[in-house]
Amino acid sequence: MTIALAYILLLLICIRYFPFFNDQYINKTVFSIAFLLKVCMGFVLTYIYTNYYPDRSTADIYKYYDDAKVMAGAAYHHP
Repeated sequence: MTIALAYILLLLICIRYFPFFNDQYINKTVFSIAFLLKVCMGFVLTYIYTNYYPDRSTADIYKYYDDAKVMAGAAYHHP
């Protein structure tokens, strides 16, 4: 959990100081709030699928990541 918080803080600092996020219409605070909202929704999604859909063979989110792991392994061994 500490590593996740460190990464979130690092990414918030990057949003503040990288010129990529300079926009004349959108404030950097809006980018930061949108990022934090996305992170929070990721935690909510993880909570829901961990507690209400624990079966890996039927839960969509687990199928997505398990299939991605298989595809990445196949691409590594058989490019």
